[in-house]
Amino acid sequence: MNELGACWHFNEYNNTNIKLNYMRCDYLLEQLKVNKMKVIGSLFWKYKPTCIVIPEINVHIDFIKKRNMDINYVLEIRNELLEKAIKENIPIFDNFIKAINFVDMLEKKNIIEYSEL
Repeated sequence: MNELGACWHFNEYNNTNIKLNYMRCDYLLEQLKVNKMKVIGSLFWKYKPTCIVIPEINVHIDFIKKRNMDINYVLEIRNELLEKAIKENIPIFDNFIKAINFVDMLEKKNIIEYSEL
């Protein structure tokens, strides 16, 4: 998303700008989807993705350790994604290969859903 002008931590000190930054990401994600482009991983505000990847916890913790990230923060985001998936009936996969296969299957059947942005 950086290439499109949306940065992960843009204006984090200002809550209004944080929301606007994430809403911009929602808009860009929808435009990419409409134009048949695929995005793996991104910021979002209220965007409904086609699916969500949440690795098995032991695999996820190994990834986190390799990237020198705050484990508590990542686990918080992980829980938010899980809640979003359950609330909005979004399929969850434990790896990217399964998620890609799912999206490819939807495309073949021409049943990709678009957001209401």
